[in-house]
Amino acid sequence: DSKIFRGDDSTLDVQKKEDIPSLALVLVIDRSGSMSGPKIELAKEAARATLDVLQPTDKLGVIAFDSAPTVVVRLQRAATALARIDADTPAAPRRRA
Repeated sequence: DSKIFRGDDSTLDVQKKEDIPSLALVLVIDRSGSMSGPKIELAKEAARATLDVLQPTDKLGVIAFDSAPTVVVRLQRAATALARIDADTPAAPRRRA
């Protein structure tokens, strides 16, 4: 904490603002057939939990993969990424051998 001295001999306590560096994070989510059902939902929940700890100025991207990678969310402010995670990472249908 710092003190600012005012002209009337009183002081004003001011807390120093901590500089928190911005973060850029890309999540890679497996959406292959083996991830269908509860597994893909758990992966989405983990992505949501990650968003909960990010700062509004942080950036987040999401890549989903099955047989090939697909950019689901281009690197953007984390606050705008959540809806895309839910909409664009369904599990791929299982392929029969």
